[in-house]
Amino acid sequence: MKLMLGCFIYFMVFVSYGQTKHEKIVDIIKKLKLVDDQKAGFESKFEVLKRKASSDDTIRVIQLEDKISEDVITEKLIVALDHFLEDDNVDVLYRCNQLKDCDKDVDLEGLQEAIIVEFGTINAAIDKITNSFNTYSNSYSSSDVFVVIPVDREDGFYATIDYTYNTRDEDVTLEAIPSIVQADILKVEKIYSDYGNNTPEISIAFTKEGTRKFEVLTANNIGKPIAIVIDKQIISLPRVNSKITGGYVNISNGFSEKEIKEMIRKLRGDKK
Repeated sequence: MKLMLGCFIYFMVFVSYGQTKHEKIVDIIKKLKLVDDQKAGFESKFEVLKRKASSDDTIRVIQLEDKISEDVITEKLIVALDHFLEDDNVDVLYRCNQLKDCDKDVDLEGLQEAIIVEFGTINAAIDKITNSFNTYSNSYSSSDVFVVIPVDREDGFYATIDYTYNTRDEDVTLEAIPSIVQADILKVEKIYSDYGNNTPEISIAFTKEGTRKFEVLTANNIGKPIAIVIDKQIISLPRVNSKITGGYVNISNGFSEKEIKEMIRKLRGDKK
């Protein structure tokens, strides 16, 4: 019996080394039920949206829901794990699944953050529909383009001071120090609006700490705008109507492709 068990373990280890990284990742995703977890999370979000949506909004929700198939979820998880996990960590997780050999630590919190980033575009699209239900506006439509305002502040997200409903945009006063800075941003990318005129937008995903800061910023400024500053200009001044917990924000202001490219570079902290 011991000999058979030893041979079985040897066989499993041998098989693990024969598997490609992609095959191991697929096995990890299956054994950890990551697809089921993501699918359940999206289903829960869509159920909430459908209860709140008008007839027109329901169509938008269903259109987006149809795009998020199990195959799409699986492919995004594969990309997230492939980008995040080094070969050694893949082997550790794979052996955990096959042999319960978990003597080494894997940064599962970091893995979860990688998954959040990979699903950022989908979550941003869901948030955009949610925001259209008059809970929060984080972008401006082409018919209501915000005119950028020069300001002597470093790049970041700022709370406003002494703001009232009579305060004009050009008269807003910002805190001296930004609540969110470049280090709080996990990922920035260009996306295209799923609805309307398919205009380009900037999608921002915050780090875990950035998400916490954004929650605090929005919770403390309900009824007031927050300012997004890039290159000493307020490029967006969205009004907060409730605390935002998703960790994402989209910026849309009729910017050109060139302007968006430059703003993304600045937000990422990339050098020219």
